[in-house]
Amino acid sequence: MESKMCTKCKVEKDASEFRLVLNKLRDKAYACSCCKECDKEKSRIRSKASYHHDSGKWKARANKRRKKKRYEIALTSAKTAARRRGHSPCSASPRELKAAFTGRCAICGVLETDSGRKLCMDHNHETGKFRGWLCRQCNLASGYANDCPNRLRALATYLESNKASAIEEERSCRNLPCRSHSSHATVPF
Repeated sequence: MESKMCTKCKVEKDASEFRLVLNKLRDKAYACSCCKECDKEKSRIRSKASYHHDSGKWKARANKRRKKKRYEIALTSAKTAARRRGHSPCSASPRELKAAFTGRCAICGVLETDSGRKLCMDHNHETGKFRGWLCRQCNLASGYANDCPNRLRALATYLESNKASAIEEERSCRNLPCRSHSSHATVPF
């Protein structure tokens, strides 16, 4: 059996006690300089140190980077989802997305901060043209209606013709702006 000296604990051990690493450039495997036991201890110490590292500053920096790249991230994830679903991916650039972002849903006008979720990037699934930023409820409603304006008009007519009592209607609208209540902010349609 072949033996090797561990550089960390300075003990001569069998070659099977050393982890094999593949060098992809040379397409060759070689044994690590320290034994598996020392390597495991080194990893444990490293992970413990990174865990106790000032995570507040690290999280703040990560959030700042994420906010900076918000539009790139939204665009990349939307393109991936569109391809997976068989739609045309969004053709907008991150700059166009940033310019169109107002922090409000383009349909109901709810603020992103009030909705508790990030606004969804809406685009035409056939042409890939960016349409605007929507809250989750409006994006889902648009999707369930297959982006068909006639279906949504018919739904609105149906809801208006079958109005419930004012109390039930007020309860169903919650804080979302709509045209039927003067207490809510009106949204241009």
